[in-house]
Amino acid sequence: MGMRVIAIDGGDAKRDLCVKQLGAEHFIDFSTTKDIQAEVMKITQYGAHGKRTPFAGDFATDFCA
Repeated sequence: MGMRVIAIDGGDAKRDLCVKQLGAEHFIDFSTTKDIQAEVMKITQYGAHGKRTPFAGDFATDFCA
């Protein structure tokens, strides 16, 4: 079972790291995106099936169902 990776972080440097170096298929910049959940739904159609939050506080977990 493969997973498609959507990275959520802030800033152009993190976008470059996540997409160019780490291979994320999509990047959502939380500092410029008004509705992160809507953006995930737009990318996935049915929503995320899993999440991985290696370095985040309460802010990131607020968006997980």
